[in-house]
Amino acid sequence: MVFKVATPQGIKRIGEVKGNTLIKHVQRSKHFHRRFKAWGIQAEAIPRLERLRVKHICLEVQDTGEILIVPLEVLKAHGFAFDFGHGKQIFLREEYWKTINNRQLSLF
Repeated sequence: MVFKVATPQGIKRIGEVKGNTLIKHVQRSKHFHRRFKAWGIQAEAIPRLERLRVKHICLEVQDTGEILIVPLEVLKAHGFAFDFGHGKQIFLREEYWKTINNRQLSLF
Protein backbone atom coordinates (compact mmCIF):
# COMPACT_ATOMS: atom_id res chain seq x y z
CA MET A 1 0.00 0.00 0.00
CA VAL A 2 1.42 3.39 -1.00
CA PHE A 3 1.93 5.65 2.02
CA LYS A 4 1.67 9.44 1.59
CA VAL A 5 2.06 12.39 3.96
CA ALA A 6 1.06 16.05 3.90
CA THR A 7 3.94 18.53 3.76
CA PRO A 8 3.96 22.32 3.28
CA GLN A 9 4.85 21.56 -0.36
CA GLY A 10 1.84 19.24 -0.82
CA ILE A 11 1.06 15.55 -0.57
CA LYS A 12 4.19 13.40 -0.93
CA ARG A 13 4.65 9.67 -1.29
CA ILE A 14 7.18 8.59 1.32
CA GLY A 15 7.06 4.84 0.97
CA GLU A 16 5.06 1.68 0.88
CA VAL A 17 3.56 -0.35 3.71
CA LYS A 18 4.19 -4.08 3.30
CA GLY A 19 2.89 -6.21 6.14
CA ASN A 20 3.98 -4.49 9.34
CA THR A 21 6.82 -2.49 7.75
CA LEU A 22 7.05 0.92 6.08
CA ILE A 23 9.63 0.71 3.30
CA LYS A 24 11.20 4.01 2.20
CA HIS A 25 13.54 4.45 -0.76
CA VAL A 26 16.01 7.19 0.16
CA GLN A 27 19.37 8.57 -0.89
CA ARG A 28 22.05 9.19 1.72
CA SER A 29 23.34 12.15 -0.30
CA LYS A 30 19.91 13.82 -0.19
CA HIS A 31 17.94 12.52 2.84
CA PHE A 32 20.54 11.91 5.56
CA HIS A 33 20.93 14.84 7.94
CA ARG A 34 24.69 15.15 8.35
CA ARG A 35 24.73 17.57 11.28
CA PHE A 36 22.42 15.38 13.34
CA LYS A 37 23.77 12.14 11.83
CA ALA A 38 20.15 11.07 11.57
CA TRP A 39 17.37 9.94 9.26
CA GLY A 40 13.97 11.65 9.42
CA ILE A 41 10.30 10.91 8.83
CA GLN A 42 7.30 13.24 8.80
CA ALA A 43 5.91 13.49 12.34
CA GLU A 44 2.31 13.21 11.15
CA ALA A 45 3.11 9.77 9.76
CA ILE A 46 3.77 8.21 13.18
CA PRO A 47 0.18 7.96 14.52
CA ARG A 48 -1.07 6.86 11.10
CA LEU A 49 1.55 4.10 10.96
CA GLU A 50 0.49 2.98 14.43
CA ARG A 51 -3.15 2.76 13.30
CA LEU A 52 -1.98 0.56 10.41
CA ARG A 53 -0.13 -1.63 12.95
CA VAL A 54 3.25 -0.87 11.38
CA LYS A 55 6.05 -2.10 13.66
CA HIS A 56 9.21 -1.27 11.66
CA ILE A 57 10.60 1.36 9.32
CA CYS A 58 12.98 0.11 6.65
CA LEU A 59 15.20 2.41 4.59
CA GLU A 60 16.51 1.17 1.26
CA VAL A 61 19.38 3.58 0.64
CA GLN A 62 19.62 3.75 -3.13
CA ASP A 63 23.02 5.40 -3.52
CA THR A 64 24.92 3.16 -1.08
CA GLY A 65 23.05 -0.15 -1.25
CA GLU A 66 22.41 -0.14 2.51
CA ILE A 67 19.21 -1.49 4.00
CA LEU A 68 18.50 -0.09 7.46
CA ILE A 69 15.68 -1.01 9.83
CA VAL A 70 14.39 0.24 13.16
CA PRO A 71 11.36 -0.62 15.30
CA LEU A 72 8.77 2.17 15.34
CA GLU A 73 8.91 2.09 19.16
CA VAL A 74 12.64 2.94 19.08
CA LEU A 75 11.93 5.88 16.77
CA LYS A 76 9.26 7.12 19.19
CA ALA A 77 11.46 6.64 22.27
CA HIS A 78 14.72 8.12 20.94
CA GLY A 79 13.67 10.38 18.06
CA PHE A 80 13.64 14.17 18.23
CA ALA A 81 11.51 16.70 16.35
CA PHE A 82 12.73 19.43 14.02
CA ASP A 83 11.22 21.43 11.16
CA PHE A 84 13.45 22.59 8.31
CA GLY A 85 10.53 24.00 6.32
CA HIS A 86 9.27 20.66 5.03
CA GLY A 87 6.94 20.09 7.98
CA LYS A 88 7.74 18.72 11.41
CA GLN A 89 9.93 15.63 11.17
CA ILE A 90 11.10 13.09 13.71
CA PHE A 91 14.81 12.37 13.39
CA LEU A 92 16.58 9.29 14.70
CA ARG A 93 20.36 9.13 14.95
CA GLU A 94 21.93 6.52 12.71
CA GLU A 95 23.34 4.56 15.67
CA TYR A 96 19.81 3.28 16.40
CA TRP A 97 19.29 1.87 12.89
CA LYS A 98 20.35 -1.73 12.26
CA THR A 99 21.99 -2.60 8.95
CA ILE A 100 20.33 -5.76 7.67
CA ASN A 101 22.04 -5.94 4.30
CA ASN A 102 24.71 -4.20 2.29
CA ARG A 103 23.98 -4.90 -1.34
CA GLN A 104 27.07 -5.14 -3.52
CA LEU A 105 27.08 -2.19 -5.87
CA SER A 106 27.85 -3.05 -9.46
CA LEU A 107 31.27 -1.95 -10.66
CA PHE A 108 30.25 -2.03 -14.33
